[in-house]
Amino acid sequence: MKPSVIASKLLPASLANRILSLYVVSLMTFVSTGVLAFYWYQLHQQVENAQEIAMMVSEVMSFTVADSAVIGDDDTIKRTLQGAVLRSQFKSGAFIMPNSVGHITVSNPAPPRHASPQWLRHYTAAQLFEVNRNISVGGIDYGVLRLTISP
Repeated sequence: MKPSVIASKLLPASLANRILSLYVVSLMTFVSTGVLAFYWYQLHQQVENAQEIAMMVSEVMSFTVADSAVIGDDDTIKRTLQGAVLRSQFKSGAFIMPNSVGHITVSNPAPPRHASPQWLRHYTAAQLFEVNRNISVGGIDYGVLRLTISP
């Protein structure tokens, strides 16, 4: 078949129908582009909000962890980490002592259920990073408080 025959069969016969089809195609293009841009913005906004929340939680926890680290109360540090990680957006929390003396790690017992596609979880996991907070009191470094966000 000649290309002109194929084009004549695919295109509408009247000028009004051609204009209407051009209008529909351009409208669908603009609407779908707008929706995709909105979802892209929302995704990055949620990632940024999750990072800010993790930083705020680590700042609040740092006072309790610092006081407990000074007196060597590992049990209180573990309970504080469990309280922060339980039923939250965090996958795990850890307190890592300097010079590989030891570390306390707590995982979320009930990780959040995901209804999102696998590719989106991988993309989000690549955008999120661990939040680290140095715990030092009086110029002495007691360790690092680390929170890992669940994608």
